[in-house]
Amino acid sequence: MSSKLPSGFTGRTLTTLKLAAKVGVGYARRSIGGAPAQQGENAQTEAAEVLVEQLGRMKGLMMKFGQMASYLPGNVGSKAQGVLAQLQASSPPLPFDAVVAVIEAEFSKPLDQLFESFGRDPIAAASIGQVHHAVFRGEEVAVKIQYPGILDVMKQDLRNVGLMAKIGMAGAASSGTELAEELRERILEECDYRIEARNHLAFRELLSAIPNASTPRLVTERSGTTVITSEFVKRLNFAAFLAQADRVAQNVAGVAIFNACFFNLFHRGIFNGDPHPGNYLFDQEGNVTFLDFGSVRTFDATFIDNWKRLATIIVNDDRAEYKDAMADVGFVPNPKKFDYDYQWGAVRHLYLPFLSREFTFTPKFIEETYDNLLFKNPNKLTLTLPREWLLLNRLQWGLFAVLAQMRASGNFRDPWMAAIKSKTDPIQL
Repeated sequence: MSSKLPSGFTGRTLTTLKLAAKVGVGYARRSIGGAPAQQGENAQTEAAEVLVEQLGRMKGLMMKFGQMASYLPGNVGSKAQGVLAQLQASSPPLPFDAVVAVIEAEFSKPLDQLFESFGRDPIAAASIGQVHHAVFRGEEVAVKIQYPGILDVMKQDLRNVGLMAKIGMAGAASSGTELAEELRERILEECDYRIEARNHLAFRELLSAIPNASTPRLVTERSGTTVITSEFVKRLNFAAFLAQADRVAQNVAGVAIFNACFFNLFHRGIFNGDPHPGNYLFDQEGNVTFLDFGSVRTFDATFIDNWKRLATIIVNDDRAEYKDAMADVGFVPNPKKFDYDYQWGAVRHLYLPFLSREFTFTPKFIEETYDNLLFKNPNKLTLTLPREWLLLNRLQWGLFAVLAQMRASGNFRDPWMAAIKSKTDPIQL
């Protein structure tokens, strides 16, 4: 792969949209009432192979969209989705001399003075950087190096996506400009590994209180703006874990992933907003190592408390208090044009994992959630999405989809109730 990333609207966004249409990644069609693209399985799989190659070269926000499509159910065939899953951990790597140049520029020393050994081939290559195995002071470490020029590429992608958001939100209650600005802030933070290192240290402490959850130790001496280094963890990736671990271990892992998200969200007001399969490692007992803390959002106590009130009302089937709680959260700009009855049923479906003490996440549940909350929702043009909820939508579209791939089963109600009853104590990063 060249060290120069493709640029421009035609070379990035337009190309991605054309290829995605061939694969059948057509959420926009369904959101306006159309049917998803229909193709033969072989044609769709071949198109997915081309899309993976193209997005792998592009990196950036376009590749992130491909990663999401790789685990969101119901939009492409299983074979095509399996092809897209390559984007979760691998893509065409940066040439080694470009990797060396980034590291030496970051620390102002030759590579052989920074690490005792350094693998030439990456062990993972993602949307913003690639990871190499190395040895530092006798310890095996994982070194993530940012692609040169990725910040400019991300800014290009954000301008293009922001323009489409403004056009796409015309006539809707949500502000495309505001949501695009929220996306911009979160994405550009990912390009500063100093912010990721700060987040990593916070989550290392937070996850220590969650059963079966951990994160690698950060190596601060070899972390900076474009390079971040952490302890190397020898565990199974998502696909290998699903293939090798038994059902008990998979359920243990599913509950750990669930708890790590919601307890920290409701208790400490913090959310790691990139819950895709490539960001987890597992052992055979279901213990989970959490990776990548670039996309993190914090929330104030008022926001969390309003959400807790709404969540309690839904779980307790307290229909009478629902209208006021929805308004407090900021979802309803014009109550006279809002179908509360429909929305109540749709949200109660979303909360099915918390309404009983035994639930299994399945792709069917996720697809029904899409239909109820998005595609078939008569409120979709009147429902406001406050900017805080842009990243939080990754809960049902991302986290729940990961749990559905795992067929995670267990008692999710009790940890959910413990989380929403916990003291709201927002973390200060």
